[in-house]
Amino acid sequence: MKPNAWLVAVKLTTVDFFQKTSITGFKLLVFLGNSKFLKTLWIPFLLTGVVAAAYITSHCLLYFELNPTVTYVNSFRHPVAEVPFPGISICSVNKISKRAVEEYARNITKMTKGLDEKDLIKRFELIGGLFDSTGFDIDDAYNLQVLLDTVFSTKPGFFDVYQFLKKLAPKCEELLLKCSWAGKIYPCNELFELRVSPEGFCCMFNYNRVGRKIMPVQVRHLNVIGTDMGLKVLLNSSVNDYFYSQRSTIGFIIQIFNSVFYPDILTGELSEFPLSPNSDMLVPLQINIINSDDEIRKYKIGQRLCYFADEQPRGYGIQYSQPECLLKCKLQNIQAVCNCIPFYTPRDFLDPPVSYCNLGHLECLSKYKVTWTSYRPTEETPDSLNEMEYALTCGACNPLCNLVEYEYQLDRSDLDPENNMFELDEFLFNETHLEESSLIRIYHPSPFCSQYKKQLIYSTNGLLANIGGILGVSIGCSLMSSIEIGYYATIKFYKYWKRSRETRSIGSLSNRL
Repeated sequence: MKPNAWLVAVKLTTVDFFQKTSITGFKLLVFLGNSKFLKTLWIPFLLTGVVAAAYITSHCLLYFELNPTVTYVNSFRHPVAEVPFPGISICSVNKISKRAVEEYARNITKMTKGLDEKDLIKRFELIGGLFDSTGFDIDDAYNLQVLLDTVFSTKPGFFDVYQFLKKLAPKCEELLLKCSWAGKIYPCNELFELRVSPEGFCCMFNYNRVGRKIMPVQVRHLNVIGTDMGLKVLLNSSVNDYFYSQRSTIGFIIQIFNSVFYPDILTGELSEFPLSPNSDMLVPLQINIINSDDEIRKYKIGQRLCYFADEQPRGYGIQYSQPECLLKCKLQNIQAVCNCIPFYTPRDFLDPPVSYCNLGHLECLSKYKVTWTSYRPTEETPDSLNEMEYALTCGACNPLCNLVEYEYQLDRSDLDPENNMFELDEFLFNETHLEESSLIRIYHPSPFCSQYKKQLIYSTNGLLANIGGILGVSIGCSLMSSIEIGYYATIKFYKYWKRSRETRSIGSLSNRL
């Protein structure tokens, strides 16, 4: 029985390859001749090199496929004047003004007979459930909501929770005593606006989220440096006006965030710190700019884990950001479960708009609160799965590929009216009764900031060089060696196979003759 042409071709090709290849490890098997000892010694080393090369190369390619990008420092001297100043939110720890509640209760008792003003003021403490749904009597809260609906309309649910809380919130003109921007004193109402966030109604500076259907307005930039050349505000804690607070402290919560992002601490794109009365707080900013190379576009979003501005998900228009996406994910879940959305929800978030949650929804809101206070991480580990068992899953909420991050340091000292600096500082000159006041200065300490670049870990040439280095170290293989392998596996094999078939055909013909 004559051997198969394929087997003959494989054998001849292999022998020819070992004799002529440039891969040192394989060629040495031929030079060792009939020495079984040397071959037995060398073959394990050769196989180890082959296995190691295959493993390292596959691991390298897999890692590159899963993590194709790397971020590195591109410059330490990017001008801060070209970067928008962050949004600043000044939120009183006191969410509801005592004076506003007393006036509101007075007006309701005038409109409705049989109500006691002091009793109504006491019942208004239940309004805190709209900020934190736990710890309140659900039945009492529901009865108060029925009363408010009855007073303001015969139609249940007509009561406007948003306007109600806005009227009861501490006003910016009461909290902000004096304001300065870029070294110039301004009326505070020209710099700050009372706007809503998950922290309640706060006085916000340079906050320019105006909705996904409208182009954002111009954000402020700062082209000067120094402690007195940024945003400087003198604040009044108004301790005597406290009615409801979620915290055990007094004073303010200062939030720093990207001016076009929705300010929500749970999304991770916002930083906050407390400011107590009688404090002089210096806040030097550190800005990090992250720009991504267009080359990473060829990888799927699930690999690079970010969006470019022109490939944002539908439903956000020009306004997409990771905080926006995470908050919308949470609100959709709240709407699905409780059939309402919190009062701090931007009106353009959901289509069609639904009613705001009121005191009648506290039972539902408190039942599922733990789910809405955390998000499941994009990259999950066994530990995170246990810790985030009840967290929200918002897998498509990736950050932007190009963004600005704001960091800061804090330097606190006492606000001492007897300090000589008060006589020299135009901003504080003639200011008295500062026992409940605080001074905060947010500024650029340097004219430059850091710029980072996100790009592919390897270019095509870099990836080839890396793989070539691995193969060269492991088995002495090079680019020419891969061409050789291709040549012997195709052209040379075909020649031996064709010659073997022809030989078999001639042998068969001779036998028949």
